Amino acid sequence: MKSLLFVPLLFAASLFASGPIEAKLLAYPGPDNASFVIEHPDDWEVTPGEEVGDYVTLTGPTGVNLQLRTIPGNESSMNDALAESFKFLEETFTNLEMLEPETTERGGLTQMTVAGKGVDSEGEKTGFMLFYVALNDGNIAEIWFSVYADDQQGFDAATKVLKSFRTP
Repeated sequence: MKSLLFVPLLFAASLFASGPIEAKLLAYPGPDNASFVIEHPDDWEVTPGEEVGDYVTLTGPTGVNLQLRTIPGNESSMNDALAESFKFLEETFTNLEMLEPETTERGGLTQMTVAGKGVDSEGEKTGFMLFYVALNDGNIAEIWFSVYADDQQGFDAATKVLKSFRTP
């Protein structure tokens, strides 16, 4: 994986540089009441959560793992959501290094993006991207992915999924 400092730059550049992807549409929590929509590659396995607020997990053929959900909150709640995610990462990975969060506006919505890396329980070097968006419906979209350090294909595919994020 690229140097930790280059991950957010690559992600930011890819938001504007890559073209459309052939993908399936996923509306969360469902098509009739979607808070947000993403597109994911056709060959990714989707494991739904059991109820609203549970993570939906998407797994790519290279092992890239992307999880998404909504949690109640607004723009000021994003730091709390980030702290909860950091706690999980600290409990799950060793040698954890996280960059400072970057807050930007996209489509009139405030978003926060954080990149990092660590080592999983099997000794694999792993990169992360955490993505939060304060939605207009009183929720926060929480989407993050983890990818093995040498999985550029998985990184690129997960980045395209994040790029496809939109609200209905």
